[in-house]
Amino acid sequence: MQKFTAKFASLIQGVISGADRLVLRGSLRAIQYQFGMMGYLWH
Repeated sequence: MQKFTAKFASLIQGVISGADRLVLRGSLRAIQYQFGMMGYLWH
């Protein structure tokens, strides 16, 4: 992961890290926007 973030550092705005994988199912088009992601994480 560190290699990937180093290679694309100019294109990455943030990184989510955790102890386990993040599994997203279905259509989550709203999370491509700041307020959509904030709402998803708040929920």
